[in-house]
Amino acid sequence: QVIDKVMSHLNTKFPGKYQRDHCSSLRYRTVPTVGLELDVICRTPDGETERVTLVKEFSVPRLAFHHDRPNTSITLIVPLQGRLHTLKVFLANLRVVLGQGLLQVGLTVVYFNDLDSQKVQQLLKATEDQTHNLKTEFIPLKEKFSRGLGLQEGVRKTRLEGQVMFFCDVDVLFSREFLTRCLNTPVRGYQ
Repeated sequence: QVIDKVMSHLNTKFPGKYQRDHCSSLRYRTVPTVGLELDVICRTPDGETERVTLVKEFSVPRLAFHHDRPNTSITLIVPLQGRLHTLKVFLANLRVVLGQGLLQVGLTVVYFNDLDSQKVQQLLKATEDQTHNLKTEFIPLKEKFSRGLGLQEGVRKTRLEGQVMFFCDVDVLFSREFLTRCLNTPVRGYQ
């Protein structure tokens, strides 16, 4: 569209002098008070150059989609074995993120049995007690560690009722904005 507009202008001013393939340089920038400014430079094989600037003004915003009722809670499913220190870092980050707003989060840890099982349960309970908008759940498994199995069992056995489930690894750190996007992006039956 930009090249068509430039060609229309140039052919009115210089009939037959410029062809579409002469206009290969296009730059653009956003001018906050105006819109999108587009610079097009056209060069003939003889070296003659014309520079044309177009402005695509900002238009009035239009409604694309209205989410009737935003999701209000998210359940994180985390398969885990060992990695107690990494879990402590994960939970510390989660406490900070949840302290910044009214997000309701459930954390289901599917734990593949080892010597730290009791410590993990205590850590989850302590974190839940310190964080008013966090519910935790510990699901023990006796099988050999498998991330896929852990996620599947987490979905199947969780009693936490988040409207959105998010599969997560224990070494992932995220922000409140990320969790908000996770909650607001899914639309049941749509996306």
